[in-house]
Amino acid sequence: MIIFGGFLLCLANVQAQFTHSDESDPAAKKILKQIKDRFEQADVFSVDFNMSISFPGQEPMKQEGNLIQQGGAFRLDMKDYLIISNKSMRWVYMKQENTVNIYNALSDDSWMTPKDFLNIYDSPEFVYALMSSEVTGAKSEHWIEFKSLEPDSEYSKVRMVVNKETNEIKSIRAFSNDGSSYELFIGDINYSATVNQSTFQFDRKNHPGVIVEDLRID
Repeated sequence: MIIFGGFLLCLANVQAQFTHSDESDPAAKKILKQIKDRFEQADVFSVDFNMSISFPGQEPMKQEGNLIQQGGAFRLDMKDYLIISNKSMRWVYMKQENTVNIYNALSDDSWMTPKDFLNIYDSPEFVYALMSSEVTGAKSEHWIEFKSLEPDSEYSKVRMVVNKETNEIKSIRAFSNDGSSYELFIGDINYSATVNQSTFQFDRKNHPGVIVEDLRID
């Protein structure tokens, strides 16, 4: 996927040229803003995805799932987990254990709704640039590389791949400082999904015998 020699050379140039978020590439910022605006304009959207988590010396762990989001409320359904937030409460259901933990939706400042990653384009913690297709070899894709400006950041860099024709995200890969990486492959996106009252609520009746741990802080 990566032409290593040219890629590393280009990334080194990006890191050498840009040291502050205000110096991010205007062409990349334009692409990211268009993507974010499309999500913001949709009342409800649904997206299927595949996720791969890699640790050094281990086989990648793969999982697929679906996300439905309406404003700050979302339902993230994966093989092992179901995470639901209605903006005031957040349920994290562990399917194999049949256990659900309940949190205040905003009890952890580090928690973001799944759509919030698009705010990376105006985050002061990252600087980014559009990679040359001559380097990536991807004529039909935009590659945007994000470099962390924080020395203690969890991720050293993030790569986003965007379909040039549809201007939709194809994948996002985050590289951690411990050598692990997380990659999200985006499938079809429905910008006019339908939801009902139960979409953003966890119903115990659908999970007989569920163990409930209420971890909300008053």
